Amino acid sequence: MGIPTAGGITVTVSGRNFGAVAGAGGLLQVVVNGGLLCTNVKMITPQLKFTCTIPAGAGFDNTMMVQVGPGNFNSNTAASMWSAPFSTDFLYAPPTITAVSTGTTTNSPMVTITGTNYGTVTTASGWRGARSVSIGGTPCVIKSFTNTVITCQMPSAVGTAMTVSVNINGATTPALPKFTWSYPLPVVTTVVPSNVQANKVFTITGSNFGPATGTVVQVKVGGYLATGAYVSVAHTQIIATAPLGTGSNKAVTVTVTPGSRKRSMVDSSSDEIDFPVPTLTMIVPNVNLPTAGNINVTITGTGFGPSVLAPGSSRTILIGNKHCTNITMLEEDTVLVCMLPAGVGANVPVMVNVDGVVANAGEVSYHAPLIVSIHPFTSIIPGTTRITLTGGFFGPITAARKIRLGDGKCESIQVISDTQISGLVTSGQGANQYLTY
Repeated sequence: MGIPTAGGITVTVSGRNFGAVAGAGGLLQVVVNGGLLCTNVKMITPQLKFTCTIPAGAGFDNTMMVQVGPGNFNSNTAASMWSAPFSTDFLYAPPTITAVSTGTTTNSPMVTITGTNYGTVTTASGWRGARSVSIGGTPCVIKSFTNTVITCQMPSAVGTAMTVSVNINGATTPALPKFTWSYPLPVVTTVVPSNVQANKVFTITGSNFGPATGTVVQVKVGGYLATGAYVSVAHTQIIATAPLGTGSNKAVTVTVTPGSRKRSMVDSSSDEIDFPVPTLTMIVPNVNLPTAGNINVTITGTGFGPSVLAPGSSRTILIGNKHCTNITMLEEDTVLVCMLPAGVGANVPVMVNVDGVVANAGEVSYHAPLIVSIHPFTSIIPGTTRITLTGGFFGPITAARKIRLGDGKCESIQVISDTQISGLVTSGQGANQYLTY
């Protein structure tokens, strides 16, 4: 476990030529680490062994010198001889850490380390050992210390979960339990402008962004990576170029990394900004569309976003109440192509929804139904005769439809295909009746 850093422990020293007695004409002085006196010197075995009380100190690699002979013990005369310094077997207890304060700013923050066995001697004429603190491999400059508390200052930087190590005269704090320290996380307070357009510069204001040099910055807006991000004003301002993105109320996320090191810090911002609202300007084709669908429709506009959406984002197109499927980006942000669903009707609304934001509605019209033949077309008996219409563009099975013969009507309508439909004539009379569908 080692000797307490406060000293006060009696040790036994063995060797030779220590003299016969401790006192005048014998052992005069024992010095530890070039300046600390070992007190209460007592001879146990003349010439060979004595005891003394170890002074306060710290760490490993402690040395001891013994002076034997009468006279001034500060002289190096033949009558007063020093032994050569030698490494002893005694070790002070190694330093320990029990707590480390958190950072309050990225601008040269002070760190407080609490523990034990940090030593108390400060004068060069006393203890001549070394005392240092390393945090993540970076020296933390010691400003003050006691045997249980060290205060040191880190340089202006960023980083997180950095291992704290204290070294006292060769003795280092144990690897376990592991204590770490982090600079404070970056905080985003405002983003200007609040509506960002792709390839336009925007400014992020906040705190703890790190120094203007040596800090690698990554900015994401709603999961989309901004380009060219850098700290423009140390610790408080970042400038970046907006990505192509989608949606509104998107969080700004800042990641700062100290140079080429792997330690990084991420802030999920409380501030939010919007990408441009999508607009719809043209749909091709938009008239006489096949009721069976299954053709490509090209939609032109703006604000449709990038080809690959960020995780959690979406892009849908509705024609009427049906999805236009197989959406592909023909030209980034401006031209979409999708597969027309089956449908019927004129002036059917088209809505493009990009990440919850809906573009202004457009319209398309399906082809009007075309009747080529009716069977039977004579001797129709209401309530008994089922007629079959052949033609085209009758639409999907689920579409609502009516068949009328003059003032009469058909019920129990059955859709055979997009080109054939039948219904039971339930009422009507007379010849040369118009059929409407």
